[in-house]
Amino acid sequence: MNLIKVDVNINDPDDASYVFGGFCPITIRLIEAMVKTGWNPIRELIKKLPGEYEYPVDRDEKTMLSERAKKNFILLIFIGGITYNEIAAIRYLNKTFKGKINFFFQIYFIYFYNKRIQIYNYYNTYY
Repeated sequence: MNLIKVDVNINDPDDASYVFGGFCPITIRLIEAMVKTGWNPIRELIKKLPGEYEYPVDRDEKTMLSERAKKNFILLIFIGGITYNEIAAIRYLNKTFKGKINFFFQIYFIYFYNKRIQIYNYYNTYY
């Protein structure tokens, strides 16, 4: 999982890392990998991260992907908050998937520079 992209073109972006000037947080890369490939390919990577983890019930990956395509949305819950840049990167991912998937957020804080803006339920869909 590549978190740094050296050759970022801000005029014609081809990766979510353009939002951060070449760096892409692991949260964005995990969302991107989950949407593109499902949970199975990234399980070993997530096990290396600190903290507890839980996966959806094991089912046939093709069945899960087809069910996800029918539902057309993913709920993202950020405990501890999110930055405006991460929201912008997720919006970029949504454009990359050409509206096939809409992201809904439930967040508690938005971090802006050194300020923390408290928001209890912030749902937004991007198209």
